[in-house]
Amino acid sequence: MTLQMMRDWSAGDERNPIHTDPEVARKAGLAAPIAGGPHVLAFLQEMLMERLGAEALSHGSHFDVRWVSPVQDGGTVVTRAAVTVADARAVVLDLKMECDGRTAMIGTATIPLQS
Repeated sequence: MTLQMMRDWSAGDERNPIHTDPEVARKAGLAAPIAGGPHVLAFLQEMLMERLGAEALSHGSHFDVRWVSPVQDGGTVVTRAAVTVADARAVVLDLKMECDGRTAMIGTATIPLQS
């Protein structure tokens, strides 16, 4: 994750500059700018679309996630997903994202299967 990626993601929306401004992040008690929650989730969604197909999340998928620790400028992220349930209606996956070896986000994704 880079500061430039966070700035590109924000597209000039400066409502919460802890994501794009190192000085504001420091004043807020952070070591560096942190990625916003939707930005972090997008890494997991992209990984799922790469593995399951571009349309996998287009038919009512549901995510239930918790952010455990921040993803900071300069961090290296790793995404993981494991199928926990698969039946005729849906696939449920456990999700995990790590940043520099720390758990950053956990949760589940439920992806309905098309009939």
